[in-house]
Amino acid sequence: MMHFRLLSFLLLLVSVWPAVASERWWFLPNYRHDIRGVEKPSANEEPFFESLPKEAEHLTHEESGLTEAQRQELFWHGARFPHRDFVNLMPGQNVFGWYVCDFDIPAHLFGLDVIVDLGIIDDTDECFVNGTRVGGIGQLGQPHATAWQTDRLYRVHKDLLAPLDNHLAVHVWSLWGLGGIVGPPVLKATPVKPDAQWEIAFVRYSSVPTGGLNKAQSLTEALSCFPEGDCLVWQRHPQPWKGYASWDEDAHYALFRIRLDFPQEYGSFSIPVVLDAGPVFDIAAFYLNGKRLGLVGRFPEGEEPPFTEAARRARFLVNPEDWAKDGQNELVAVVLRERGVGGLPGIPGILLANPLTARHPDFDEIQEGFDILVQSGHLDDAEALLAKARPISQTERAWLLSHKAHLAFLRWHDSKVWRNRFLDGVLAPVAEILAKYPSEAPRQSAMQAFCRILRLAEKDAMVLSMVHRQFPLFNTACRILLPDRRTLGDWPMAYGNRQFVLAGFGKVTDLHDSEGPAISFHIKTGDKDDPARRWQPTNARFTDAHNALVMPASQFPQLWKDSRQAAEYAEKGYLFPNQKIRRAAWWDDHGEMHPFDDEGPNLHIAMDASIESGQLLSFYLCDFDWKHTLHPRQQSFLVLNEEGRLLNALWSGKSDSGVYERLVFIVPCSPKVIVAKHRGACVAVSGVFLDYPTDSSNDKGGMLWESTSERVLAAWRIAMDAGRELSIHTALDRYLSILQEISDDEEILFLLNAFKDLQNIHPLWHYAAIGRLATLQIPPQTHRPSPLGIKTLEERISKFPIPLLDVLVDALQRQGTTFQ
Repeated sequence: MMHFRLLSFLLLLVSVWPAVASERWWFLPNYRHDIRGVEKPSANEEPFFESLPKEAEHLTHEESGLTEAQRQELFWHGARFPHRDFVNLMPGQNVFGWYVCDFDIPAHLFGLDVIVDLGIIDDTDECFVNGTRVGGIGQLGQPHATAWQTDRLYRVHKDLLAPLDNHLAVHVWSLWGLGGIVGPPVLKATPVKPDAQWEIAFVRYSSVPTGGLNKAQSLTEALSCFPEGDCLVWQRHPQPWKGYASWDEDAHYALFRIRLDFPQEYGSFSIPVVLDAGPVFDIAAFYLNGKRLGLVGRFPEGEEPPFTEAARRARFLVNPEDWAKDGQNELVAVVLRERGVGGLPGIPGILLANPLTARHPDFDEIQEGFDILVQSGHLDDAEALLAKARPISQTERAWLLSHKAHLAFLRWHDSKVWRNRFLDGVLAPVAEILAKYPSEAPRQSAMQAFCRILRLAEKDAMVLSMVHRQFPLFNTACRILLPDRRTLGDWPMAYGNRQFVLAGFGKVTDLHDSEGPAISFHIKTGDKDDPARRWQPTNARFTDAHNALVMPASQFPQLWKDSRQAAEYAEKGYLFPNQKIRRAAWWDDHGEMHPFDDEGPNLHIAMDASIESGQLLSFYLCDFDWKHTLHPRQQSFLVLNEEGRLLNALWSGKSDSGVYERLVFIVPCSPKVIVAKHRGACVAVSGVFLDYPTDSSNDKGGMLWESTSERVLAAWRIAMDAGRELSIHTALDRYLSILQEISDDEEILFLLNAFKDLQNIHPLWHYAAIGRLATLQIPPQTHRPSPLGIKTLEERISKFPIPLLDVLVDALQRQGTTFQ
């Protein structure tokens, strides 16, 4: 019955009410010229995009100031988002541009304020509506006043608006990098009062709710899922809410509520509308006046992990009868933050342009409509809408297949029936993407669903047989280990006893001189069949091997002398004192080269030589520049063999403060790894590590150990066992506790000498021992007699390629380990 009523409403919208089409945006490149004259609507009868401002017209006739190629491009370009023409047309530094669109306000929304939600703008902007400045962040042309990480939310008072032909102009300036409105921009009328604030209540509990929230149809039912006795204390927070940075790590659930009040003279809606609540981090169920509107993602159930939709906008179809008759409505959201950024930073509003009302929707409108219907729980209508899609490019085909996989997963997850059919509905589209479109990868929701099934197949023989029909090599040569999040953000030394690669600004460095397989890194983004990403500069579409990652070891500064200064710099995210060097993404994009879409470009990593059986390949994911913004890095991994056949895949999600993703190889293989980007600026692989099991054939047993203490012998055994089992991170605490018990510097030197000749010993054990030695305050230039042949601490440290003693000590302390 509800399905029939929904279709009837949609037909009414299309046939009776002339819906406003999606706003048409235009872009005018200014290059290095601060052109004015676009703020107000043109006095001419012709549309603004058919004429140029006087300053721009003058430039077209100048002999200097613009090149001939730039003069040819000085006209209004149609803009689609994420916007790529900005950097395409103006790849240089210190450049300006204008974005303009005209928009109407539907009759049922006129009389409300409008929110102009522009998202990220790189670097600064000012926004005008009908000639009046309504907002701006940063100062145009001023490098010290950039705001490239900040989302723009500007409120336009209803008195500035007309029913038709409103003129929105956004003046932008870019220091360098991507530039302009990353988007897509959103225009919505808001019933939220200017002085209204989110009220937020954190749910304190002894155990995480294990079910019920996904099916709760009322707010009362949802709240009953939490343990009894929780005291909800509501606190008011300004809009847009930015309190996510203060969340405790164990504060996963929260309630958000806000009033949506319509003026008394407003009346009630007679047609469905789309409510946009802004981005969600990471899962949320929304309730309007106590009745559920819809669900973004899926809450964890029992042993099942959460299905997160971090950074997806919450959009729901609201029927006329869902609104309160007196115009006083309450919107409540139950939110789960898995990690990192959390909550609802947006301002709720009703979309001016409803993509579900388009008579002949384009592919972008179909995707928007699909999201709305899926989140509103109308899966049959979402499937019918997908049937109308006519993808043209490889990118659009990958999107369509991803949507089909996502939909099949939700049907299985929500119903738990027709298991074979729905699971195969996830596997087959992913297999088609990998087979037909090698430059693509499944999108965020599809990739997460796919990896969920792979993890299930590791435990369920029936599911494994289904996976093997599509991917016969799955889990036979490569297996996924649980991620390691213990070491946090500023210590990249937990893995890599042979090959050791750090990410930064341009080069690869191998810290070890021992022989081992070479690793090549390259990116491939865009070809003749993939025009969506060809905006990227030609010289960056394919980056080879040792030009991809960090500076060489010879450029690293010497030991930090002041550990207090080291700690201060570490807190700010700096890796070394006196130099503002940050670990950024894996390539030289400086953290802002790519729009916040779900299309890549992805990182392709190839191994030139075979990884041996039993070796561990680890990836360290972290990006200091973006980890506290609304756009943290999100990514997944596809592991392929030499022929491009899938070996395994893993969903990593948000990296936040840092995570190591780990693969162990069962049989020799020369793998290819695709790191897929999801709803972030680019992938962030800040380190690639290859570990060999420790070869302890040169064990220093016998006479060497006769004179040592039990503590040294215990530390030695921990290091050997961890190295053989590739479980270094799990053995760290026991190793450090033993080192703290050692107060004799000779014992530490004895242990270091025992490590000296071992093959494939991880440098972590050396660094930790040296750190303990340093806390014993041995004078660095004091020559002490030693049967081990090591005279000074400085001499011991000099034997390691990069002296990171204070980095190590600071990292250990921030993990709760204190040297006395």
